[in-house]
Amino acid sequence: MNKTKFAFAGIFAALLLGALLIANHKRQQTPTYILGQYSRSANFDLITEHHLRHAPDMVFTADWFDTDNTADSKGCRIDQAGARTCEIIAANRSQAMSASSIPIPRLIRFQKALSQLPAGETVAPPLKRLFVVSFRDGPGWTTRIYDRAKLPAQLFRLSEFQFFKTIPERPEFIQN
Repeated sequence: MNKTKFAFAGIFAALLLGALLIANHKRQQTPTYILGQYSRSANFDLITEHHLRHAPDMVFTADWFDTDNTADSKGCRIDQAGARTCEIIAANRSQAMSASSIPIPRLIRFQKALSQLPAGETVAPPLKRLFVVSFRDGPGWTTRIYDRAKLPAQLFRLSEFQFFKTIPERPEFIQN
C-alpha cells in the first residue's frame, strides 16, 4: 500500500512540476512579460502603457527604438477618426515627425490587414531591434512584439497605407 501511495505522490509531483513549467513558459511569451525585460525610463513606461492599457479612441499604435536607450524612441498612433501622428522622443522630449488624416474606408482596410499579423516574438529582442505593435481587434486590444531584424512580410504590406515610411524596409538597415 505504501508503494502505491509513493507512486501516486511521485506522479502527482511530476504532473505539478510539468504544469508549473508550462505556465512559466506561457507567461514568458506575453507582451507584458517581454516588455518587463527592458530597463525602465519615463518614456518606456509611457510606451508600455500605450500598448498594454490602450486609450479607448485608439485603433493602432507602434513604437520602436534605434538605440539601447529606453528614453529614445519613435512611434506612430492612429485614432478612430483616422488621425495619424508619428513622433520621435529623445531625452524625454517629443518632436513630431508627421501628422495626417486617413479616410475611414482606408482605415477599415488597414484594420483588417492588422488582424492578419502573425504572432510576435516569444523572447525579448535587443532593445534597438524591438518593434511593438498594438491594435484594436474587435472589442479587444492585441499587442505583438517583433524583432526589427526579422519583421513579418505582413507588416510591410501595411506600408502601402503609408504608415511606416520611417521604418527601414529591409532588415540589413538595422544595426546589430
